[in-house]
Amino acid sequence: MNLSVMIIEDDSITAFTIAEQLKQMSHQVMATFTSAEAALEYFAQPDNEHPDIILMDIQLDGPMSGIDAAKEISRYDCIIIYLTNTTEPELLEMAIATKPYGYLVKPVDLIQLQVSILIAVNQKSLEISLYQRRKELEISRENLQTLFDNTQDFIVITRTDGQILAVNPIVNKRLKMGNNETGPKTFKDMAPHDMHELITAQHQKAISGQNVTFRMALQISDNQNIPVETKITKGRWNGMSALYHISRDCTESLNAEKAIMAAKEAAESASSAKSDFIANMSHEFRTPMQLILHCAKSGKKNIDSLPKEKIYDYFKNIHEAGNRLMPLLNELLDLSRLESGKQSYQFKTSAIEPVIDIAVSELQQLIYNKNIQIVIDINPPHIKACFDQDKIVHVLQNLISNAVRFSPSKSTISIQVSHLEKDREMSDIQISVMDQGIGVPENEHQMIFDKFFLSSRTRSGSGGIGLGLSICKQIIDDHGGLIWVESNPQQKGAVFKFILRASHERIVHCLSTKNNGG
Repeated sequence: MNLSVMIIEDDSITAFTIAEQLKQMSHQVMATFTSAEAALEYFAQPDNEHPDIILMDIQLDGPMSGIDAAKEISRYDCIIIYLTNTTEPELLEMAIATKPYGYLVKPVDLIQLQVSILIAVNQKSLEISLYQRRKELEISRENLQTLFDNTQDFIVITRTDGQILAVNPIVNKRLKMGNNETGPKTFKDMAPHDMHELITAQHQKAISGQNVTFRMALQISDNQNIPVETKITKGRWNGMSALYHISRDCTESLNAEKAIMAAKEAAESASSAKSDFIANMSHEFRTPMQLILHCAKSGKKNIDSLPKEKIYDYFKNIHEAGNRLMPLLNELLDLSRLESGKQSYQFKTSAIEPVIDIAVSELQQLIYNKNIQIVIDINPPHIKACFDQDKIVHVLQNLISNAVRFSPSKSTISIQVSHLEKDREMSDIQISVMDQGIGVPENEHQMIFDKFFLSSRTRSGSGGIGLGLSICKQIIDDHGGLIWVESNPQQKGAVFKFILRASHERIVHCLSTKNNGG
């Protein structure tokens, strides 16, 4: 260890002796001064190098003593070791007050000087290390305080019995804390009553040394809670055992979990609907195809021996089976075209009454067979809207035929048309098809328009492959409209309603709003 040393000693022999001893110890004597004033003048020069150690005589000749000089030089952060041959208590107390790193009695012994320097250097090193550690601790404490004050997590520090010791600002800002008189006294008081037993159990685990994590709720107000995930850790607070509660708002994660569950259920529902679709399609296609093949095979085999009446029956059966297959094939093709965007529309502003008449007339035989009464109410008459006539006829036929199929004989189906707003020139229109049939369960009102979905009330023996309403919805969507189902408010049955826009401009506007997330 090679140190630079400054000697401030008014006795030249003592100064020379100490300098020689320092050289023996491989230290460098950078300067020797006989007065405090000369030493201070050296330190006043900014370019002068400062020594590692100063050996300072307490009693110097001149107006300034070594003690006075030490007070001035101490701001340069040097190690000062006093030299003296006095034992006066008052003078020694003054010297000690300047916090020197050593005290040597003249004449100075080599070993004594060597040990004093070593002790002083080690002490200085420890002071520097301690200062650095203190600075690190201060920075760490400031960082922790910043985190404590600014984190959005709820931090509650309690005694092991649950009594609150401290909370961070977000707790007071967001939770129901009240004041010191009315606010919660324990962590359990911050939670709904039905959570208290759970919290007590988790506290016991934490006190035993376990790190516990669980979900609970904290009170925002008397009637509102916030779901949180809480971690409890045992630690110390101001010298006593404490429990640290860190609670994080888990509303978003719960919503995400619900969304995942909903997506899972939707996927399962879609898979189930697909299976049902395949089963229904197989049944709906197989029966007429088997009839067609059977009639064709029998007619071909016995064509020369069969009477004309029998051949007629075969052709009649083939024709009826083909009529059963064609709507199913058309539905599949229609849905494919609609979903691919290849379906074209001929929008035109027209009266709705002729369209309803066409739809009803083409279903007249089905309506007659069940002795169904159709009541049409268009108020006011001659209501107009903008639509593709063929597509809206398709929608109405689907809704009316479903109403007929699922209604009892001799019942009534009502078709109502009305404006949505008082300004009839610019108003969209609403069309309702109301039946007295089996209805649609409330929990299926949204799913009923999904592809391949069959209502639980029509799933067995009703026929169909679950595409008709899905096609209706796609057509109405492409018209910028809305379609939905309600329960018949007057009696059992269902009410299917859809909206058509007043003009092509309204269709374009509604489609644009929908595509932009409006």
